[in-house]
Amino acid sequence: MSENPVLGALEAFNRTHPHREIDPDEVLAQAATALDEDSEPDLAVTPAADDTGSEEPSVLFDGDLARAAAEQGMERAERAARVQRWKTAAVAYVRDMHTGTELTADDVIAALGLPDPSAGPATNNVVGAVFSSLSKAEVIVFTGRFKASERVIGHGNLQRVWRRA
Repeated sequence: MSENPVLGALEAFNRTHPHREIDPDEVLAQAATALDEDSEPDLAVTPAADDTGSEEPSVLFDGDLARAAAEQGMERAERAARVQRWKTAAVAYVRDMHTGTELTADDVIAALGLPDPSAGPATNNVVGAVFSSLSKAEVIVFTGRFKASERVIGHGNLQRVWRRA
């Protein structure tokens, strides 16, 4: 942990909130430009409980950063709602298939699009989660076969071939 309390707080924040990592160099640069040579930084370090209940220090920032954080939070909430709508649509799409119809994740993505296209392909893991839950509910069964993905971003990765039960 850093000897500088502000940097220490940022390191603690980044450990407990990896999805909202803050660059300490950027914060210090902003603080340096906002300060006179004789004044103290207007960054307060206070202990606060985070989502996990741990008592990690958190850093209080200015209003501009607070508004930006609020915007990010609203965007995350909208992405979560978009993903939930996609999950509901994906389950309905598969359940409406005729018994014996074979499908892959590519088929569902081709029909419905990605759960959250703005999030990038690496963060759309919900596709696999939906297939897992459908399998556990015995709505689909693994055929024992694999098929190369036809999506360019998939680079021909192998996907399970499922059958509607």
